[in-house]
Amino acid sequence: MIDPESRTVRTFLDHSNIVNSGPGEAGLLGLAFHPDYADNGRVFLSYTWGNLVSRVAEMSVSADPDSLDASAERLLLQVDQPAGNHNGGQIDF
Repeated sequence: MIDPESRTVRTFLDHSNIVNSGPGEAGLLGLAFHPDYADNGRVFLSYTWGNLVSRVAEMSVSADPDSLDASAERLLLQVDQPAGNHNGGQIDF
């Protein structure tokens, strides 16, 4: 995230300790802001985890509205994948 006035770069989310970004189509595959994000601060993520597992999760902004609270992740869907590619990932409202 870049502050338009100060041009300071800040990390909105660091999920690198959870997301599997190994070979193939892996890593953070999708991110969507809730349509009412300005009011509820909710964000949805699609990512690969562990060995061939796809996840969809919800997070909310922390006390600092410029970052997500990764410790309060709510897992919505988890699917074992048969291969390391074609794991989906797009999230849209």
